[in-house]
Amino acid sequence: MQVLRDQQAVRIDKALENVSGVYQQPSSLGDISFFSIRGFGGYDGNSSFLYRNGVRASYAGADASFPDMANIERIDVLKGPASILYGRVEPGGMVNLVTKQPLDTPYYSLMLRSP
Repeated sequence: MQVLRDQQAVRIDKALENVSGVYQQPSSLGDISFFSIRGFGGYDGNSSFLYRNGVRASYAGADASFPDMANIERIDVLKGPASILYGRVEPGGMVNLVTKQPLDTPYYSLMLRSP
């Protein structure tokens, strides 16, 4: 979680840049980034390695880019045989996006960033 704050990552593809074994591949489709984990898989909108809170996520159609980091608490990257805990996934591994949980008391935060 602290690494995500230090990186000030606003998109998932930026947060995954520093993970070993996860490689970004150029795309001719514009904003969609293709990833492979340990040489397997790739993001095609119905990716078999992208999960949200332990459930397979699908980002297809008009919103085919990776989701932003507004409500993401942490990103778990499981590589190799450890990813079999979540069922049938690519042999390379999986990415699990864990969302923030509601708090008992209101919390407000503002962060400004220049481009």
